[in-house]
Amino acid sequence: MSINNARPGQPVDLRKSQAGFGWHTGAMTAIGGIAAHAISVTETLELIDANFPSLVDAVSKGEYAFWLGSAISRDRLPPLEPLVGKILDFLQSRIDTTNPNCVYKDAFENILELAMLSEEEEKHCDFSQPVAGWPTHKVIMARLIRRYAEVLDIEIPGQPRDFLLWNVLDVPGVYADSAIAPDIEHYCLAVMILEGLLPDVVTANWDGLIERALEELAGTNSQIAPTYVTSADFRRPRGRTRILKFHGCAVKAKNDENAYRGYLVGRRTQITDWPNDSKHSVMRLEMSSLAISRRTLMIGLSGQDSNIQNLFSSAKELLTWEWPTDPPAFVFAEDKVGPDQQNILRVAYQSTYEGNEAAIAAGSHLRAYGKPLLSALMLATFAKKLGAMVDIAATADTVECQAVLSGIQTLVFLAASGVTSNADHLLRLIFSVGRGLSLFRDGKVSVSGTYMPLSVSPVHQLATDPHIHSGGLPQMAVALGLLGIDHASGAWSVSVKNENLAHLGLTVTSGQFVSQIFFVSNPAVALQLELDGLIDSEDPDLIIIHSGRITQRLQRGPGAEHGRTGRSVARQVGMAEVISEAVTIEDLQRIFREEMSQ
Repeated sequence: MSINNARPGQPVDLRKSQAGFGWHTGAMTAIGGIAAHAISVTETLELIDANFPSLVDAVSKGEYAFWLGSAISRDRLPPLEPLVGKILDFLQSRIDTTNPNCVYKDAFENILELAMLSEEEEKHCDFSQPVAGWPTHKVIMARLIRRYAEVLDIEIPGQPRDFLLWNVLDVPGVYADSAIAPDIEHYCLAVMILEGLLPDVVTANWDGLIERALEELAGTNSQIAPTYVTSADFRRPRGRTRILKFHGCAVKAKNDENAYRGYLVGRRTQITDWPNDSKHSVMRLEMSSLAISRRTLMIGLSGQDSNIQNLFSSAKELLTWEWPTDPPAFVFAEDKVGPDQQNILRVAYQSTYEGNEAAIAAGSHLRAYGKPLLSALMLATFAKKLGAMVDIAATADTVECQAVLSGIQTLVFLAASGVTSNADHLLRLIFSVGRGLSLFRDGKVSVSGTYMPLSVSPVHQLATDPHIHSGGLPQMAVALGLLGIDHASGAWSVSVKNENLAHLGLTVTSGQFVSQIFFVSNPAVALQLELDGLIDSEDPDLIIIHSGRITQRLQRGPGAEHGRTGRSVARQVGMAEVISEAVTIEDLQRIFREEMSQ
C-alpha cells in the first residue's frame, strides 16, 4: 500500500479502488479443479476473485437477475425418485387386474412405456406387487426421473388433467408445508434481498422457502419481496425485490386454489405450451425484459426446459449481448457447462458466439453450487458495502488506502472459514450481524430472529444516502478494516464468535487478555446499552468503539501496550477523532492501536 502526495497535517484519505478483491492466495490451480459440490466458501471467494473479478461488484450494484432452480431446495424437499415412486405406488395400489378397462392400469402402463423397457425387463413387471419390489426397480426409476414431466402428463379419465400433480404428488401439502425450514441458499438470498441487491429473482420453484426465510429475518412484511405468478400480480406495487415464479407457487395455490392452481407448471404439455399460453404472456414479457436488461446468474437451474430455452431465444430479437463483456452477461453455477447452457449462450450472443465458443463457455462457468456460492456472495457483498462506506468516511482526495479494505476482507474470510453446510451456523452468523447492527444503531436488541441490513440500497447508491452519512456506519467500517489489518499482521487476534448473539460476535485477543467489542453509533446508544445492562463501562475486558467522538476521553500514552493495562474501566475508542488526527495510514493504525490499548 502506498501513500501518494500526502500533505503534512492533512487527515488521511481512506479512498481505495473497488475493482478486484484480492481474496486469492495463489492456489487457484488447485481450486479450479475442485468439483462444484466440494468447494468451500473460502475457496469460492478465491475462485470468484480469480475468474470473475467484477462479479461481486456487479451483484452489489443489482446488475444481475438471479435465475433459480430446484437444486437450491434439494436438501429440503424430496428428490424426484420418491415423487415418481409415489405416483407409481398410487396407481399400482388401485389396479383392478380383473377389469380390462381399469383406468389406473392403463395409466400405469403408459408410464412404464416411458421407461422403454426391454422384453427381458418387461418379464419382471408384476402389476400385483409394488414397483419397489421389482428386480428392475432401479432401472425404471432412473429412466422415469429423466422424463418426470411426461410422467406428470399422464391423464386418468374422469380426473382433472393435473390430477397426478395436484392430488397424487400433493403439491400444496409437500411444497407449501410450513414445517419445512429454509436452507442456507434461501437465507443468503433473503439477506441479499434485504440489503437491496437483488431487484429481481426468477425461479421455477414451487416452494415458498425464500419467502419463509424473509419472514424469519424481517417479519411478515410481504411488501419487501412480493411474489408474482399471474398477469394480475404484476399490477401490484413492487418491493425491494420481485420474485417471479414462472412455474407457479404452491403456497399461493394452497391459499387460493381457484386463482393459482392452474399456474402450476410441471407437465410436459404445459412446458411445451408455455411460450404460447396467453395466461403466461405478461410473465414472458417481464422475463424477456430481464433477459436483455440484466445480466443472468443461474443457480440450481439447468435451463433444460424448452420454455426457458425459447424465452432466451425470443429475447435475442429485442437485444443481443456481445462478447466479450465484463462482467459476463451469463454465469452458470454448475459443475460443467452442458448443451443446454451452451444453447442459451449461442442464442444470446448470436454473431459474436462463433469462433469464441470455448472462451464464452469458460467465462460463463462458475464451478460452485448454491450453498458455497450464495454464502460467498453474501459475505463478499458485505465487504463491498463496508468498503464503499470507508470511501464515505474519507476526508481528502490524495491518498488511497487499499489496506483498510483488505482488513475488512480479512474479517470476512474469518467468517467464511466457519461457514459449513449446516444452516444453523449460518443463521447464527446472520443473526449476530443483524442484532449487532440493531445494538449499534438503537442500543436495543432487535426482536429475536430478525436481521437488520447494513443498508437497503445497492453499493452505487450509498454515497447519496443521507442515513449512511449520518448514521456512523462509515466510521464503523474503518474500525473493522483496522481490526482486520492488525489481525493479519499479528498485532492481535480477532475472532468471529457467532454463538454470542448480543453483539457482532467480535473478540480481540492480545496475550492473555480477551476483550469483547461493541460498536455504538453515538453516545446515546452507549448509554442505552449500559442502562439495559448489556455493557458495563467498568468492565476492563470490554472495548466500546464509538463512530463519533466520545465525551470523556482517556489519556492516550505513547508506546501503550496492547491488551489490558491495569485500568478497571472499559476502553473507549472514538473513530471520528482517530480518523481526523491521522495524516498517513500508518498514523491511522498507530492511533487506533493506542486507543484500543488504553
